[in-house]
Amino acid sequence: MIGLPSISIFSLLMVCGFALSEGGLVGLGVMGNLMIGIAWAWNRLSLEDVKYTRVISSNRTFAGESLQLRISINNDKPLPLSRVKAMDYIPADVRVQGATRDATANPDSMKLVHSCAIGWYETVEWNYEALFPQRGHYPVGPVELQSGDLFGLFKSDALKQLVTHVLVYPNKAPIPVGMINLSPKKPVGELRTRSWIFHDSTRFAGIRDYRFGDSVRHVDWKATARGQTLKVREFESEAQHSVILALNLDTLGVGWRGYSSVHLENVVSVAASLAETGLDLGYSVGLITNGTSVMEERPMSVPASRNPKQGTRIYDVLAMVGPYLAGSIESVIAKERVRFPYGSTLVLITADYSESLNTIMQSLMKLHYSPVVVYVGDTEHTMVAPAVPFYDVRQELDLWNEARK
Repeated sequence: MIGLPSISIFSLLMVCGFALSEGGLVGLGVMGNLMIGIAWAWNRLSLEDVKYTRVISSNRTFAGESLQLRISINNDKPLPLSRVKAMDYIPADVRVQGATRDATANPDSMKLVHSCAIGWYETVEWNYEALFPQRGHYPVGPVELQSGDLFGLFKSDALKQLVTHVLVYPNKAPIPVGMINLSPKKPVGELRTRSWIFHDSTRFAGIRDYRFGDSVRHVDWKATARGQTLKVREFESEAQHSVILALNLDTLGVGWRGYSSVHLENVVSVAASLAETGLDLGYSVGLITNGTSVMEERPMSVPASRNPKQGTRIYDVLAMVGPYLAGSIESVIAKERVRFPYGSTLVLITADYSESLNTIMQSLMKLHYSPVVVYVGDTEHTMVAPAVPFYDVRQELDLWNEARK
């Protein structure tokens, strides 16, 4: 780079030319300074009205699936650029076939590099498929832009805080629907009828078409006007059975020893499967964990509901659950128990089953809840109380994991 220091050289040539009455030196100095001035101004304007756009076809997907990725650079000014370079930061796990990648100081991050010459009012575009191989939260961005003048004398840099967040959901473990009993121990009010006798007006479940026998009080007039058909608000029954999924993310039984990534993913995948099963059966499904989010250091939980969006809420949490613990699952259950609906089923999904967990499961039975243990760990357990349903799904998970390799 020659840059501004070269002005002094060309200015010295002009002075020498005048002193020696050499027109050639004067002309060379003038031309040099003129070129540097033009280059400097060109560089100052190079990144003005340059727009970098990143479009990902969805901000949610499942592990192992691909999303469409479109990158474009638009130069919206009457000034051509000999070179524009864009370096977009992406997680190292994301595979973008056909794209140029470069390393960064962070081993968990890579740079997606695009470089091109671009004319005035021109747009250059690239299209890819981005594969997200594992469950998790993937922040894509920010992006660095570089450009300069036509002569390569100056360079401009800009950092654009353009960040896209992609949540990658876990794949469901192949747990047969009838294998784990989620039904209440003492079912009350679970008979399906055309309409509920009692509604809980604070627990909105969704909007549906009007059916004969629906109360006029539940007509949603705004939705009716938009759809030009009669719509009613639907609420959850007061007697609706609830299933609470309790994820124990302490996969080794001793937090300071670290964690098992295989057990962690098994716990999350089983939870995804049971959440979908419970919602399909018409139950209210909630979620509690003793882990923290990969985005924020706070416990992750979802109150029980059968709202049509409940599945998305649960999957969002399952995507962001990390291996870091906020405490023991026993303390979380003890704290959250007061919020469990009476008679609900609590499904403990765990890779470690200790004496303290066995004790808390028995105490839940005495309080008229329906505790269930789903075990995904390595060792055999004989301490399980006979009255507590205990489901060992290790064989199903081993076959599933082996088939995915």
